[in-house]
Amino acid sequence: AVKYNFTLETATKNSIYNSRNSLKKISKERIRDEFSKILLENNVDYGLYLMKELKLLEIIIPEIKDLYDFNSLSLCHSKDVFTHTVTVVKNTKSDLVTRIAALFHDIGKPSTHTYDKNGISNYYGHEKNSAGIAHIALNRLKFSNVFIREVESIIRNHMIIFTDPNQKEIKKFICAVGIENLEKMYDLFQADIGANSNEKDYEAFKVLKKKIDLIIENNENIQKKDVEINGNDIMALKIPQRKIGKIKDEIYEKILDSKLNNNRLDIIDYIIKTQGITEEI
Repeated sequence: AVKYNFTLETATKNSIYNSRNSLKKISKERIRDEFSKILLENNVDYGLYLMKELKLLEIIIPEIKDLYDFNSLSLCHSKDVFTHTVTVVKNTKSDLVTRIAALFHDIGKPSTHTYDKNGISNYYGHEKNSAGIAHIALNRLKFSNVFIREVESIIRNHMIIFTDPNQKEIKKFICAVGIENLEKMYDLFQADIGANSNEKDYEAFKVLKKKIDLIIENNENIQKKDVEINGNDIMALKIPQRKIGKIKDEIYEKILDSKLNNNRLDIIDYIIKTQGITEEI
């Protein structure tokens, strides 16, 4: 019905509804594959609404039921969260990682819902909750660990455009998402913004993208594994082993802050000075 945009007859709908629990007897792999096909269709919105109507969606992803008729009551969203979610999924390109990230991106909102003193709803940390829920659901559906990690990283970082991040935060964002997944991240950003039609958020996205492009162009998106010193180098400076992890974290933060060059000699010199090493090495 979704692939060819068929309208199901009432009798067919009733038959599917009445036998919906038979889905529980089908292998998770088969359900995963068929559900993935629906998510990649152009009329994916029709598919999701139809599955909700027939109570199939909540059998495949029980957690999604919490979004049904849940009104976010926020300044950003005028729709209930499920309707907003379907709109975002529909607005993304036909890519499975992106569309599943879109499907789960706000699923943690009900469990993080609070009110401020003015009665406005807030969902602080919902992106982390959403990523955690996605991990559980996708693992249950037998998606690969690599696939799940990609989806999680996109969900976990999708709120950065609303936070006015500094340079260090943007560098960490690039490392967390991975350069290879930035286009998928951008797709979700634009789909989410488009579902709310907020011009101010579009401008924030454009500013963020320019900053990301400049950081990558200047090779400033350093990951921890790229730091040009390792534990053995630090131990050679007669630093106690218990302090090595903390020192490595400190060095990484300094590099991200552009307060220390990612150069082995410069890093060693920094450690000698900050750790008060006076004897000749």
